Amino acid sequence: MRFLILIFILSPFIVLYGTSWSTATQISNVSTVFFNVYTASGPITGDLVATWARQDSSHSPYFAVYSGGVWSSAAAIPLGGSSGSAYDVYITLGPDSETLIASWSDLNTHAPYYSIYMNGSWSQALPISNSPNGTFLNVFIASRPETGQLMATWVDRSSAIPYFSIYTAGSWSAASPIPKGSSSGANIDVAIASGSVSGEFMATWADSISYAPYYAIYMNGNWQVALPIPQGSSTGAYNNVLVSSGPNAMEWTATWANQSLRTPYYAIYSNGSWATATIIAQNGSSGARVDVSIAAGSSNGQLIATWADSFSYAPYYAIYSNGSWATAKIIPQNGSSGSLYNISIGIGPFGKNWVAAWGDASSFFPYYTIFAPLPPTNGTGHQTADRFPFSVEWFNSIKWTASISEIVGYNIKRGGATIANNVTSTDYTDFDRPQNAIEVYSVIGVDAEGVESSPLEIVVNPL
Repeated sequence: MRFLILIFILSPFIVLYGTSWSTATQISNVSTVFFNVYTASGPITGDLVATWARQDSSHSPYFAVYSGGVWSSAAAIPLGGSSGSAYDVYITLGPDSETLIASWSDLNTHAPYYSIYMNGSWSQALPISNSPNGTFLNVFIASRPETGQLMATWVDRSSAIPYFSIYTAGSWSAASPIPKGSSSGANIDVAIASGSVSGEFMATWADSISYAPYYAIYMNGNWQVALPIPQGSSTGAYNNVLVSSGPNAMEWTATWANQSLRTPYYAIYSNGSWATATIIAQNGSSGARVDVSIAAGSSNGQLIATWADSFSYAPYYAIYSNGSWATAKIIPQNGSSGSLYNISIGIGPFGKNWVAAWGDASSFFPYYTIFAPLPPTNGTGHQTADRFPFSVEWFNSIKWTASISEIVGYNIKRGGATIANNVTSTDYTDFDRPQNAIEVYSVIGVDAEGVESSPLEIVVNPL
């Protein structure tokens, strides 16, 4: 008798353009996370790099590299003169296509620091031009590859004034205040994002007294005076106002958790003005625990927002497409117990898809998941014998139904080890196998960008 045990269950949570979230998995069990985990596409096509501050007295900045579908062991970023990271370690693409930049606030002095990742290693960390009193919490950085510039932003530790510094040709400018207009200063952090126009940046923050969302635009070498973002029914931002490129060219998007109910809000800047902020459909979520992260898609018209639920800490997401938000849903978190603070979101491997990351609410280990192709389904398998005059050869045959995503091939694993790549049919024969052995196969769809689906597992039992 032939038996098949099918172990994969297709997640019911998400089906969008034949794509779903991959199984949430630990990035590393070498270093725990103090607050948040950030990711950026690596300088090598298909790579990711994750950064965080270690959860111990050192708060050392740590990183891990995702390449070929596997994370490297986590390791420390060389501290240089820094004593560690006070809060988060932010990461972004550098001012060219060959580097990444990590930034943080020093653990003891609160001076802003940065390190450059190039050719597989980090430089010794160095200070960014400091504001008079150091940073309040985090240091955000955005890049303009076409101009070779970086913009770093933070809140002055004593005055709450938003500050910035520009990196050009290997050095940082003197730190200077961003004209805050009617704002009384920034509450927590100053977020920063580049725009579609060369040399242009936008900074956003929550007012230090009213918590109203504010923004300022840097263009032609100068900052415009900060102005409030029309917040509609929102009563201000609970923590930060985060900013990203908008769903279309020449646009930005700001997101925040409402000051009173933690409801996720967003507003889009287009044609020189903001649309009034409105609520992101949050469905079963009780609101955002801290911040609402935001990222644009790899195609026009798309955004994604992510947050940790204010009560359950479960990771949530919502996708904006064709001018409106789909209802928010849970990111399948697998063995994770949820996120202690935020769910960061960024562009995934190959500049496609999205990658979400967080520090686990219980274990504090870093987790990630990729918005990836859907797996194949309906696996079957059996063992058969070829009988020859003086010998018998046993082989296993497996079959499956093709993924509904745009898959270019399937990778096959047996017992966790890869035995075939880029199989273009929906069946596979594994020759010369032992008789009476139970063997487990994994069939993984791969799209044109090399992003893998979750596995369809097929157990072949002996005859």
